[in-house]
Amino acid sequence: MRKLIYLVAGSLCMSAAMTSCVDDEESNEVKEMRQVQLNQMKLDLEQDKADLDQTYWNMYNSAISKVKTLENDKKNFQLQLDDVKSGNVTLADAKDAIVKYNDIRIAQAEKDIQDEEAVKTIYKNMDIKSAEDLKEEEIKAEIEMNKANSARLSKWTEITNDGYNYNNVDASYGWNTKLSELLGGSSNYWNNYYEPTNHKLQGTDFIAAAEDLYNNSSDFSFYDYYRKNPNYSSYYLENVIEFESVDLKDDGVAYYSYTKYKINTDDYANLLAMLKDNVDSLMILSRNDNSWTDTYNDYAEKKTAIEAKYKALTDNISAYNTMLTTLEGLAKDVYALEMAYNKAVNIYNAYGYSSLDKEVLVMQCESRINTLREAIVNYKDLKEQADNDIVDNATLNTYYTLVISQIENDIKIQQSIADKYYKLLTSSNSSSSESTNTPANTEE
Repeated sequence: MRKLIYLVAGSLCMSAAMTSCVDDEESNEVKEMRQVQLNQMKLDLEQDKADLDQTYWNMYNSAISKVKTLENDKKNFQLQLDDVKSGNVTLADAKDAIVKYNDIRIAQAEKDIQDEEAVKTIYKNMDIKSAEDLKEEEIKAEIEMNKANSARLSKWTEITNDGYNYNNVDASYGWNTKLSELLGGSSNYWNNYYEPTNHKLQGTDFIAAAEDLYNNSSDFSFYDYYRKNPNYSSYYLENVIEFESVDLKDDGVAYYSYTKYKINTDDYANLLAMLKDNVDSLMILSRNDNSWTDTYNDYAEKKTAIEAKYKALTDNISAYNTMLTTLEGLAKDVYALEMAYNKAVNIYNAYGYSSLDKEVLVMQCESRINTLREAIVNYKDLKEQADNDIVDNATLNTYYTLVISQIENDIKIQQSIADKYYKLLTSSNSSSSESTNTPANTEE
């Protein structure tokens, strides 16, 4: 064994000596050629590493984006669950919200399938195109992505400068958060009125009149007792105000819903007629008996207050609706720009995998498409469950609890994927990738 080691060692020494001898006799031209080859090998290795780092960034950013989307879904479901537990939402409204939520997810999944199909086409064409053509396409895709990003950021900056972004939602956030800032709102559980998130909408005279009505509802109510054939019930002016759900749609499918105020003029006419009959009856009674004077004055004042408040509502609802129309237009623009940016990102990211096996990439695309199709089937099943299986608050509570649990599990999975690729990135010695990429800060 020892002789073999010596033999190998001797061979290595001989080889080194021969190489040294040859090198000494090489011309400067051969040396330069050798150095060029070594430099090219180094550049190729660096490019391969940069491509791999880009792949890691794509995987990381995709997982982080999904985590933020899931966290937003969880937050929304938790709010709905809280509403169910506190009794501030009806069973019908909750089921309607479930159907709309899954319609939104179906629409998004269908868009994702379209994007995956576009990316798959890019992968398929990589083998039949030259490296120069692919690089040119990648540059064009990057330009389009940057243009789309600039357009969405500029639009949100414009909206912010115009005073519609009172809560300073960051421009890098996704469309759902931005639309919530423009058109979202919440119910005031103490006084049962709907308060819009947008502060320009909050500042309208109509909202001020509505909030005053709800906060002081007893000042604008009466008890039906004194007219002929009374109902012996209390009537409130606030009951003539109704809430209407408005859907923003893309290809016929709702992607966002918001609530708006409307006034039922027929209900007001009936209320005012009953109040007038009570006032007229009390006026006759007070003429015959002074003991009715205070009651008559109280009802007369109620009638004056109710008529004045109703006028304040009707006079100002037009401006309120105009503001809503403006906000809805902005919301549609934001959504369209965000969708265009998401698609541009997916197409650009496809070129980041150009050094990998094309067949594997196509298979991965097809796998994601199949997963999305399966998700659509699941979302449709959830809609059917909402119609058939949710029959009371107990089953509704169970549904929300289960969905939240599923979302929490999905968050853990996506976070583990993000952690895996971030660890690979931080262990890399390549600085070029980190200088041109930052972790994703997007949500939907």
